[in-house]
Amino acid sequence: MTARYAFLLLTWLLLPGVAAGEGAPRLERFLQQSGPICARGPADACLARLFAYLDTDGSRRVEPGELRRARADAGAWVDRHRNSLPPLERRLADGLLWTVDLIGTDALFRGYDTDGDGRLTARELFADIRTDGRPLGALLGDREAIDWGRMRARFGRAVMLLEAILGGLY
Repeated sequence: MTARYAFLLLTWLLLPGVAAGEGAPRLERFLQQSGPICARGPADACLARLFAYLDTDGSRRVEPGELRRARADAGAWVDRHRNSLPPLERRLADGLLWTVDLIGTDALFRGYDTDGDGRLTARELFADIRTDGRPLGALLGDREAIDWGRMRARFGRAVMLLEAILGGLY
């Protein structure tokens, strides 16, 4: 799986489904600029770029509206590129979107908003990913790099679908 799609998959893992938005060109630019870093650099650097992309107001906190906008951008991007995605990546993307839609926005925020302030820090948002210097694509392909037990405790059995989807990468 390419780093560009691994990056999108992580985004879909965290974001709820909404209608396709008009900000897809912003996502396109972001993917072009972040692709090399996410492909070869440590996942921490990639996740920092992702967080900065999500945090559109620069508050160092991601709010529900920012997540919805980013998800809309991702949906528009997938719609535009669906026919050019390799079959495995298309199935992974669709499966992750279904999983996130099943969990829903409110449950995602409650699950990750550990301080209850209605906004997510980078630490909260990426709490279930264990980084170790490898690129993001390598982490997503390593069952041990994601804290599945904690994710199941946060979101219940919907996480089993996500585990099955990402299991195709192991």
